[in-house]
Amino acid sequence: MNNSAQTPVDDAPEVRLERLFREAVGQLNALGDPRVEASFRAVLLDAGGSWLRPKLVFAVAEGQTPVHPHQITVAAVAEMVHCASLLHDDVVDEGFTRRGQPTANAKYGNGAAVLCGDVLMANALQLLAQHHPAAIGPAARTIQELSLSALAEQDFRYRGHAQPADWASIAERKTGSLLGFCLAGLHDAQHEEVCFEIGYTLGRFFQLCDDLKDFQISGTGKPALQDLKNGNINWLLLHASERNPLFRKALHQLWRSSPAAHECVAFFESWDFDASFQAGFEHARTLKAAFAVQSARLLNKKAHRAVEAWLETVIEKALRSEEKAPENLKVSLQSA
Repeated sequence: MNNSAQTPVDDAPEVRLERLFREAVGQLNALGDPRVEASFRAVLLDAGGSWLRPKLVFAVAEGQTPVHPHQITVAAVAEMVHCASLLHDDVVDEGFTRRGQPTANAKYGNGAAVLCGDVLMANALQLLAQHHPAAIGPAARTIQELSLSALAEQDFRYRGHAQPADWASIAERKTGSLLGFCLAGLHDAQHEEVCFEIGYTLGRFFQLCDDLKDFQISGTGKPALQDLKNGNINWLLLHASERNPLFRKALHQLWRSSPAAHECVAFFESWDFDASFQAGFEHARTLKAAFAVQSARLLNKKAHRAVEAWLETVIEKALRSEEKAPENLKVSLQSA
């Protein structure tokens, strides 16, 4: 993958990143398979993604003087690995639409979608090899942890025996490891562990926001109770199960029947989740406090403030909707 990722320009980082992706997609004609080019274009340019991971890279780089010379490469690799994992996830989860558009597996089949994801992952590593080989180690660590988290999720699906530590481990590897790479790619190898520690904390916060949103019946702009319907490990379900053994037993029974959407709604409305929601908001505050402590070991004040602003973006993403987000969720997360 040949591109001008590190050519000095005055454009904003987001503009440079988009240019890099357009160049990368344009070069894929040489591979001779239109499915690869179409899949890359769909996930990197046309999907309307929020680029949260590149924005974390830019937030951290903002506090560095001079700005890290490889920030665009690190941002690009983070997004490419994330998008490759989405191509794989859609196969594993049998998802056929994403952001209202058909997924690669819906258009080309499972095998082609997995292989397109593999090509995208390989291109990400090639980009590092060309421009920032020191970051290959953290990238490989991230890819391994993403894969292990996907295996763990499959093991817990519809089984209801997961513990809070299992949720934390999956959230750290599934979401946090890539955020850890975003930091590690901008720091020397001696800081790798603290970079990943911060990433794991941010990942748990990110996943917690998503989990709480999934149990808002209305006003979120996406189908509710998808984790309940699909048997996924979710913080709120785990907390309710820990508090009440009868709830855990009922959850087991629900999941044995491959429940329809209306059955999940009826199940949710038959239990009181107020205490679990409040505990979730308290846990979000704890995670933000932990981030503040960890951040002081690595980031200067300017970078710390920029990452805190990025956290607000994470919250807004969790609350983004066509309708107004539920006020209790919005206030509670923003005050976390």
